Amino acid sequence: MFVEIKRQNPRGNAHERACKYMMPGILNAMRQAGNQPDCAIPMWWVFTNGVATDPRYKREIKFWFQGIERHVLLWSDRRADVTEHFDRFIRPLLE
Repeated sequence: MFVEIKRQNPRGNAHERACKYMMPGILNAMRQAGNQPDCAIPMWWVFTNGVATDPRYKREIKFWFQGIERHVLLWSDRRADVTEHFDRFIRPLLE
């Protein structure tokens, strides 16, 4: 499982850059590196700071990542959010 933590100021495009991992060539390379089946999404995106709190970015992220929501966390300031999300959605993919 690959993890990318994206944060930005109000004028950034971190969520747009995160989408590069869904390009077929990159996705296939990650699957091969992790010995994963063709259907696997071997990424976990953690968005924080402005990209996780600004309603505009939140709407875009939720729309763009439809169907793979368990691979996306809009992280607040609570540390528990990360561990809860990992335990509930990511850990089962690793077992």
